[in-house]
Amino acid sequence: MGLEDSGLLWLKDVDSINTEVGLNTCGDWDSYISALKIFYTTYEDKISEIKEQYEQEDWETYAVRMHGMKSAARVIGAEDLFEKARLLEMAGKEKDVSFIRNRIDGFLEDYKRLGEQLAPLEKNEKELPPVSEDMLQDAYQTLLEAVDAEDSDLCEIVLMEMKNYTLPERDTPVFRELYKKYLSVDWEGMRDLICQER
Repeated sequence: MGLEDSGLLWLKDVDSINTEVGLNTCGDWDSYISALKIFYTTYEDKISEIKEQYEQEDWETYAVRMHGMKSAARVIGAEDLFEKARLLEMAGKEKDVSFIRNRIDGFLEDYKRLGEQLAPLEKNEKELPPVSEDMLQDAYQTLLEAVDAEDSDLCEIVLMEMKNYTLPERDTPVFRELYKKYLSVDWEGMRDLICQER
């Protein structure tokens, strides 16, 4: 499978993405397409959350969320965006406020621009398969373990993976709320919500 076979030939016009790097990172086309869709469906939430933490000067949480933005850029091959996020994450950890203030606006503009350029992915959407009960329970269990370990990367992997499936009506709002709490780094809130559902 290639760009043409997958209906993604238009990606050649997105100059901020190196598709070869993204494909090598993800391992195969299905995983790469999934990563692109995850970037597209989450970029607005990530921008909103990082702005909130920047305004509140919550640099610890800011660094955690910037790490997520860095990872999202890396897996799709957005090399320049990845490097900018890496430097901004480091600045957050070091509380280098001057560096952040000088760079954050330009970075968020680039992040938003890339998200908007991925809008054609909506046309490639197919009906999502239903999630199996075993997979759903595994997701809850893995999330609980990730929350207990405060592992934001694993949380994001699980939450994003579930976006590739149709969830039962009862669980759809639960995962929507879990994602909101994840963005807010509300570990206790996530733990309580998961325990209510298990």
